[in-house]
Amino acid sequence: MAQECQIQDDGHKRVPEKLIIFCNFYKDILIHNITTTSRMDRKSYIIEALDILRKRELQTKNIFKARAYAKVIGELQITDQKIQSKSDIENIPGIGAKIKEKIHEILDTGKLEVAENLKTDKQVGILDALLNMYGVGPVKAQTLVEKHNISSIADLRVQFKADPALLNAKQAIGLKYYDDLSKRIPRAEMEKHKRRILATIHDVSASFEAEIVGSYRRGAKDSGDIDVLVTLPKAIFEAEGKALFEQVIDRFSKANDYVIEVLAKGDKKFMGICQSAPDVPARRIDVLMTSIDEYPYSILYFTGSDKFNMAMRKHAVGRGYTMNEHGMKKVRATIDPPFMTCEKDIFAFLELAYVDPEKRVDAKSITLVEK
Repeated sequence: MAQECQIQDDGHKRVPEKLIIFCNFYKDILIHNITTTSRMDRKSYIIEALDILRKRELQTKNIFKARAYAKVIGELQITDQKIQSKSDIENIPGIGAKIKEKIHEILDTGKLEVAENLKTDKQVGILDALLNMYGVGPVKAQTLVEKHNISSIADLRVQFKADPALLNAKQAIGLKYYDDLSKRIPRAEMEKHKRRILATIHDVSASFEAEIVGSYRRGAKDSGDIDVLVTLPKAIFEAEGKALFEQVIDRFSKANDYVIEVLAKGDKKFMGICQSAPDVPARRIDVLMTSIDEYPYSILYFTGSDKFNMAMRKHAVGRGYTMNEHGMKKVRATIDPPFMTCEKDIFAFLELAYVDPEKRVDAKSITLVEK
């Protein structure tokens, strides 16, 4: 197309010089735009498009396909590689033939048609909203949409009022607090929750070690919910850990001025909905007790961020270990991981410089220790 734009004097027919200059000028612009477009880093859009497809697979209960998309998204998030051409994805793990075909479509056309169509699909929107409601899984969400023609959360409220059998007890709680639980928690409010929670835990036993994790520990200006990790010294944990944690849960369960709904409770976990004051939104709270052996790994994992965690696990694999929130195990390595007293021990063992929680963003946050 650019060549067709160029007009030359063939020696027989005189073409105005201004027209030649005009066409050649726009030919250069066209070539520049085509070259620039082909060199654009498409990684962000690829991640966005694949995540739309991942959510759709979850909505339709295709768990394995959803995991395949999630794995590729994770690899894309932690790589420094720009995705400008098809060759750029050849060395990225986990990209199967079908996902590769979709990425190629993006690189060829600048978009993924199926993802763009899903963005405007109203059914996809309501399914996503329902799956964000506590107690509702893919099967229930699909039933509400297809059998009961639920078109929005407001519509669900109307139909539930007319037919209370539409939702079970947990789902009814999820609907009741849907708007509140969708709101972010300002850091100032998180500080109030922290003081209340830690005071309750330490009133039971001063031996408890406890931490508010998640985005709060990373210094974020707001959080999605309240995640609490607790542990006890090994001897106390083994002798009376269960009884002490039960006392903590009992305190929370009976604190009607704070915990307004108990969603689940067990030997090592409590899930509820709390409210720091009558005039503020209700919030989700999860309290998890781990052994002292697992505690450093749990603190690391639940602090996040997701991208940082993926990069840490990938580095551990490179060293011959697998690592999760429960611990570290050797796979190809010859040395067993030692007992870790804190997060810093994990970083040191993997020969990484310690990263403060506030700086845990992605793979670029990780640096090797200089020897």
